[in-house]
Amino acid sequence: MAMRLAVVIGHNSVAQGAVRGDSGESEYVFNGRLADLMADRAPAMGIDLRVFRRVAGGGYRREIERVYDQVDQWGADASIELHFNGSSNPDASGTETLSSGTALSLRLAAAVQDEMVIALGLRNRGIRTVAADDRGGRSLIAGRAPAILVEPFFGSSARDQSATATAAQQLQLAKAYLRGATRAFEAFPRADLAESRTIQAVVKQRTAARTGARTSVATVATAMVSALVGVPETPEQAIAAVQPLAVTLQTYLPYAVPVLALLAVVCFAISRAQADRIEAARLDDHDREIR
Repeated sequence: MAMRLAVVIGHNSVAQGAVRGDSGESEYVFNGRLADLMADRAPAMGIDLRVFRRVAGGGYRREIERVYDQVDQWGADASIELHFNGSSNPDASGTETLSSGTALSLRLAAAVQDEMVIALGLRNRGIRTVAADDRGGRSLIAGRAPAILVEPFFGSSARDQSATATAAQQLQLAKAYLRGATRAFEAFPRADLAESRTIQAVVKQRTAARTGARTSVATVATAMVSALVGVPETPEQAIAAVQPLAVTLQTYLPYAVPVLALLAVVCFAISRAQADRIEAARLDDHDREIR
């Protein structure tokens, strides 16, 4: 099953956030374009992505609650809120990610932060864990899914502007978000173990074991007949071959059938025990949040 990644565009159409010093684009406009780039390329990376926009009205807290309620209703596995930084200090520069501090939020933050730093080549300002009342903190706790808020560069920095000005550079940043999300998702515990290839293999193994138990007696009996009489070429040869075989089977069949049945039961029990061990190990990994 594809990862469901919610992309929330920071700010809104009325209060659009910080502004780039070179192009005059706001966070809302710039990140809207990046979100579209992400949406175009997400399917090829196995990601089910949906873009969400905050709508002004009712105050900041209500605005955040509304958009993340939509994220929850969609059933997102994780969310990324897109921003960029601004400062009165023109020397302020670099890439950072905000996290709520939960285990899965930190996993997502670490993977996305690494990819952003690689893509932009700016100073790594690291991951900041923020509280609900801190700036940006409300976005990280409003929804059920693990959430992060990204600040990949400073729109007020000439150096950061030059790292994110062209269409090619912006595409690399969009891809970095997707790569980071993909990496993080591989480390997430599965919400539904039915998705697990290991559990699917267990189901197949048990099905095969049951089928094998039902067919093993017939298979072995067929092999015995073939070995004794060969493959007859004509109906007369078949009748002639079966007559002595019938006498032989009449003598030994009462002993052969229980033996074959016992072998089938033993094989089934061994296969079932192996499947049980695999499933138990997988459930233990799930409990310890190992994917």
